[in-house]
Amino acid sequence: MKTTRNSLCETMNDHDSASSDILQPSVAGQFYPSDPNQLAADIRRYLAEAEIRPSEKTVLAIMVPHAGYVFSAPVAAYSFKHVQNQPVDTVLFLAICHQGVEGGCVFAGQYYKTPLGTIPVDAELVSALLQNGEPLYASTSPYRYEHSVEVNLPFVQILFPQAKAASILITHTKPQLCKQIGMIVADTIRAHTDRSILICVSTDMSHYPSYEEANRIDQAALRSLESLDPTAIYAEIRKLEQEPVDNLHCVLCGSAAMLTAIEAAHALGATEAKTLCYRNSGDSAYGDHLRVVGYGALAVYASSSQKQLA
Repeated sequence: MKTTRNSLCETMNDHDSASSDILQPSVAGQFYPSDPNQLAADIRRYLAEAEIRPSEKTVLAIMVPHAGYVFSAPVAAYSFKHVQNQPVDTVLFLAICHQGVEGGCVFAGQYYKTPLGTIPVDAELVSALLQNGEPLYASTSPYRYEHSVEVNLPFVQILFPQAKAASILITHTKPQLCKQIGMIVADTIRAHTDRSILICVSTDMSHYPSYEEANRIDQAALRSLESLDPTAIYAEIRKLEQEPVDNLHCVLCGSAAMLTAIEAAHALGATEAKTLCYRNSGDSAYGDHLRVVGYGALAVYASSSQKQLA
């Protein structure tokens, strides 16, 4: 008998125990502090040190990195600080699954947990996303050892303590898949005008070139992202990845999540994107300049005709 996506998901969910309703942190104490007081203090320090003003315009989506805090949290703080005055009821994460998933995997549990406590899942939003069927499906299994969403949850807990969350893991950068999921995301957000939903894309940038090459490649990628043109972005990323650069593994590890967000934001009326911060691991006291990973913060804004923040 042919195994369908739905039957596979049912099998996966059968193996998900009741405890999987709460997604336990998998990299606390490694990527970021496991002590809640230290974690909260670090988050507040990163936010205070981010040299950026909160946006006066409505931000539809932000891009944040997902490495160890000593490398990436100072950059992520730029994106989060930029939206701190914006009403946020739900943060919808679009992120890479490093282990690989087909289509888009929606977290099927009830809570995300960090050392700061739990964040409830926006069950109504999740249900609305899933009612479209493929390519979205529900599971908890791919999330168990995935850090791309986890490391950014503490920022949400500090800035938006009453907010809920939802997430979609995407691995494969296929333009049609990204457009399909992006349209589902946009339609779902449009149907939920009773809440303010912020799209948060979790992705790092270039992996393992030299410091100088990373700066060059990542600046080119960021300029492309600012165009908000999915076709041009996809072409630029592919072009950069084909350059004969030593140790270049990828240009945007979460390119599928980023393209999906661009498609969704464009459908929701986005007209502008702006880079907020760029650094790479070589800028940290813990990094070197021979092999680095790039980290970018970026915001995508609603059209000027839409209401600005007070």
